Amino acid sequence: MLDRAPWVTLVPAPTETEMFQLFSLMMYGVNVGKQLDLLEKNGYVHIDNLIEESDLEVLRNDVTQLGGRSPVGVHEARCTGLAAGSSAFSRLSVHPLVMQLAFRSFSPQLMLSDVESCCTNADHVRKELESTTWHVIHPYSSAEFPGLVDAKASLTATWFLDTFTEANSTWAWVKAPPTDGPHMPKLPHLSSPEEIEAVTKSATPLSALAGSLWLYTGAVWTSNNVGAASFWKDYDAQTRYKHLSGQKDATFRSLTDAQRSATSKEELCPVLLQATYVREFILPRSPMHAQTAGLAESECLDLQRLKVSS
Repeated sequence: MLDRAPWVTLVPAPTETEMFQLFSLMMYGVNVGKQLDLLEKNGYVHIDNLIEESDLEVLRNDVTQLGGRSPVGVHEARCTGLAAGSSAFSRLSVHPLVMQLAFRSFSPQLMLSDVESCCTNADHVRKELESTTWHVIHPYSSAEFPGLVDAKASLTATWFLDTFTEANSTWAWVKAPPTDGPHMPKLPHLSSPEEIEAVTKSATPLSALAGSLWLYTGAVWTSNNVGAASFWKDYDAQTRYKHLSGQKDATFRSLTDAQRSATSKEELCPVLLQATYVREFILPRSPMHAQTAGLAESECLDLQRLKVSS
């Protein structure tokens, strides 16, 4: 602000005053400026302990009621359009810290694209699936050849409703490498098997505490079925050892029948939520509607700003 006309002016970079104000802003015990700096430098940021246990319980119950926590006979259960199903999901999509980071680093006119839950049965992945697949979120997932010339077309807020550990998580991720210049990320559905193998060699297993947030920009390759068929690889090794040592073991057929008839173990079926946002010139994944019962006025205003109807 100036003390004379034109009163307000733009500068190419923030001054010391603006930088001090930004890096002094604290929300939920988190330094917003520091997280913004990490997000812009690395393309992602991970923040723990943002959701209280009582709120986590509400979210878990709502996912269960909508059928998103029962991957029976399959490796995953997904529910989309969750903002229209419960005000708890609507509130999470406009979390104040995410809004601060999103509007400052991504776009002041971004739109909510979807809120989706995914419950993955790690036991099923390791015993029933034969291969690992990789995916990206909208709009990259629907891009046709040669791809999308925008490395920051989307922002994804991944919320962990359960703790993800080495024992129960079959998730992994890797930042999409550039192709044909820095602005066009390589996409898994437009890549050859050899290219996919080369990219995913550097994939990082995904682990997190319940209530934490993983926020990233652009195309990130993710998979929730890493370790497919690993149970049987271990079984083959154990069988050879028992055969050589003279130990008796159950037959292969009886073991497979027992595994297929076993019920899902809840501790091996962690749930995460993904709220995805897109730039103003990109169509959302689906028309967005939201439940607003019990929401504060500021939360309703943020939903309107994200082009969500109630």
